[in-house]
Parts: sequence; structure tokens; C-alpha cells
Amino acid sequence: SKVFHSDHCPVRLNLNIFTFNRFSKLMLDIFKTQELLGIGNREFNSKMTQEYCDLALAVQRVTEEAIFNICQLAAKISPSKNLCLAGGVALNCVANGKLKRSKIFDNIWIHPAAGDAGGALGAAYAYLFLNKSLKRSKDFSAYLGPDFSDEEILQSILKVQKKYTKLTNEEINNFVSNKIIDEDKIIGYFQGRCEWGPRALGNRSILANPFSNTVQSRLNEKVKHRENFRPFAPIIMEEEEENIFEFINSDEFMLTTTFLKEDFILKKDELLSKETLKDKLEFKKSKFPGITHVDYSARVQIVKEQRNKNLYKILSNIKNKTGHGILVNTSFNDNNEPIILTPDDALKCFEKTKLDYLVIGNYVIENE
Repeated sequence: SKVFHSDHCPVRLNLNIFTFNRFSKLMLDIFKTQELLGIGNREFNSKMTQEYCDLALAVQRVTEEAIFNICQLAAKISPSKNLCLAGGVALNCVANGKLKRSKIFDNIWIHPAAGDAGGALGAAYAYLFLNKSLKRSKDFSAYLGPDFSDEEILQSILKVQKKYTKLTNEEINNFVSNKIIDEDKIIGYFQGRCEWGPRALGNRSILANPFSNTVQSRLNEKVKHRENFRPFAPIIMEEEEENIFEFINSDEFMLTTTFLKEDFILKKDELLSKETLKDKLEFKKSKFPGITHVDYSARVQIVKEQRNKNLYKILSNIKNKTGHGILVNTSFNDNNEPIILTPDDALKCFEKTKLDYLVIGNYVIENE
């Protein structure tokens, strides 16, 4: 049948234009999709026209409606006031933010690797449950990947014959905060265990100045090599969330969108009068233009001191300098490449991009 339906769940999926269920690498039949929507695929790096903006908004709205319908149904048939989300659609940060603000559930937990890879956690929990050794814990870290010693990192640096400086942990933290805020530099930051999931959470990250009005365009054009409209996310000290943002969600995994408080928004009426996306992007929208999207939203990640001491210290240094412990945080990778994993990956990406510095373990390398 081309329609999925369950007697227990009144959700229907028309599979007529989908191809993923027919051993295809593509999600959709391109020709049927074009016929249905009346619009073809946008060429890579081509101009973002209004029709594509309209289509993106329409798809987002329909997705949100489907998510809300399913969640409202779940709330009716289950006595639980807690919701766990996984699967690729659970990475839709805008929908997640609206769902949290709706208060359909008291508590919502979203898997940091909310795609196929996240199934590994379910397999591990199932094994422990079947062996009656499952222990409940409210504490969950996404820093589950490999880490590398200074000796291993140095071997990678020597292979590519890069000049380096070795600093202490405290010196590294001071260096990063000073270069970003005082000199508006962009830094590739490689520390500790790699994050699990598609979001860089501060250990395989590119860090930059949220107070800079040019940082978004510089990151998109010179570092990430992608469309200029792409927004960047803020990483903040846990205590700063309630000071800067409207909705408190304590999201450590950067999976929820919220909005800036009015105190930090600049000339809202003037922004609304801008007609083109380009004009809206270039307009200084807030005190933190590097992390503010055109609708004053931001995909926030909080940092707890006990979870990531070095990153928390950098944010603390920045708060002492500026009054706010906040940074731009984006994944350490080039366009169409996965997030870096190893020191070799970090050095290759550093070579390809226009990062100002690479901070890797206790080593600092300047882009000459």
C-alpha cells in the first residue's frame, strides 16, 4: 500500500512521492515533487529567491503542524507529562522551541544524536534493561567520543610542519577570550572528547565574537563556504540564559530555538521595513548580531561548569570583559563535510578555511 496507517494512531503518510522505502538513496522522487510543488531544485549556491523562501516556510509550517498533532495525540493517550524526542525531525529546533513553549508536556528531553546513530543508545538501554542492570540517571553527557593526548596532537602538528606555541590550560582560556573579543578573531577550537551527534557543543567548534556585526558573513563566506543567510548559534554560561533570552529551556545540546529579550533588540520597526533578505541580514538587529537571526531567534546551547570547565572559564572571561558570557559557536568543519574528529582532521580543515587561529589541546597555531 502507498498509504501508511495504524488503527492505534490516526496518522496517514502518502508514500506516492517518496523513494526512501524503495531502496533509493534519495528521500523524494524529484520529478513528482517538482510536479506537485511547481518548483524545481535550487542549484547549489544560486541566488535565494522569494519562491524558495516561501517554500521553506511552508514546509516548516506543515512539519510543525504534524509534530504538534502527534504530540497532542500522545498527551491524550498517555498519562505521562514527560516527552522524549528522537529521529531526524527531532533536530528541528524551531519546532522544538514552539513545542516546549506550548506546555503540552511538563518536561521534554531531546536526544543529542536524534537520527539513526542515536539508536545505539536505545540498544544499550535495552540490553541493560533485559539484564536487569539499568540504572536511572538524570545526568547525560554528549561528550562521548574520543579524545587525544598532547603527545598525539603534537605528532599531527609535526607531520604538517606547522609553527606552534604551547600554553597552559589557563593561558589557553585567556588567549581564546582575548583574541575573540579584543581582536574579533575566529578560532577553531579542539578540546577533550568529541561530541556525539550533529551539533558541535564546544569541543569540536569554531568560536567567534557575538558582538561583531560582520562575523556572520565572514563565517559563511570565508570559513564555511555556504549561503550568507545561514544563522549561527550562541553558546552561553548556564546562568546567562535567563538574562538574555525570553524562554528558559536549559538545553545543553543546542536543539531548541528561543528569542532574545526586548532589552537587547535594536530598531525592530526599522528591520520590519526592510524588503529583501539581504537587507535584513546586513541590518544590526541586536546587541549580539553574530547570533541573532532575522526573526530575533537563536538556537541556544548552555554550558554548565561541571560539564565543561575550560569552555565555561572562557565564557566567564568574556562576561568579565563584556558583561555577558556568550560566544558564537558553530561546528568545526567546511561545507558538505562532517564535523572534525581527530587532530589530523582539525589541521586539514584549518588549512582549507580562513580561520585566524587553531587551538588544539594546549597548542596554538596561527594562520599565516
